[in-house]
Amino acid sequence: MRLWDVEHRQEIHTFTDHTGMVNSVKFHPDGTCVASCSRDKKIKIWDIRSKRLLQHYDAHSDNINQITFHPSGNYLISASDDARLKIWDLRQGRLAFTLYGHEGGCTASTFSAGGDYFATGGSDNIVMIWKSNFEENANGMNFLYKLLNLFLL
Repeated sequence: MRLWDVEHRQEIHTFTDHTGMVNSVKFHPDGTCVASCSRDKKIKIWDIRSKRLLQHYDAHSDNINQITFHPSGNYLISASDDARLKIWDLRQGRLAFTLYGHEGGCTASTFSAGGDYFATGGSDNIVMIWKSNFEENANGMNFLYKLLNLFLL
């Protein structure tokens, strides 16, 4: 992965930590970090100012196809060929929840603009719309996900 200054047309930094092909790269909503996922089954998050690796997750048992930040920047979804979706709590630096629903590889994920919903797609030709309820409780974050609808592509 290369970080470029497009105004001056020069490379700022090359991130070389992945050992497999990078499948998805996303900027954090505040623009200070960048996350990537790869065929090496890992997620990495770097601070683009210091160019230091902030978080590293041995995330899935197969290729990771896509990652998506929640609009708050506090959570990340990863979609993998292992047929799992994982929700990562970036503040705590840990896996918060694993979702099962697709009958095959998960190939796409995205949050709605407000973060109240997220959609996932898979090699099973199904798009799933999920409601995300990130509710505070005495023990920390309580994750409740409800499948709202299924649509055949």
